[in-house]
Amino acid sequence: MSEQFKIGEVVALKSGSPRMTITELNEKLAKCLWMSENQIYYNVFPLIALEKDYDPPIVGEIMG
Repeated sequence: MSEQFKIGEVVALKSGSPRMTITELNEKLAKCLWMSENQIYYNVFPLIALEKDYDPPIVGEIMG
């Protein structure tokens, strides 16, 4: 059974990636955003490639 995701949830790629926030969602795809070096990035990923990120952010990681 596949994971259930919600808009606003923090996720990462199963293969490894920065923490990303889901901004749009349909039955097969999620549009996610993340920040790196003071830049905002967006991309669309298949749900099967994502997993929920349960780890809290590390202090200092939020601001880059």
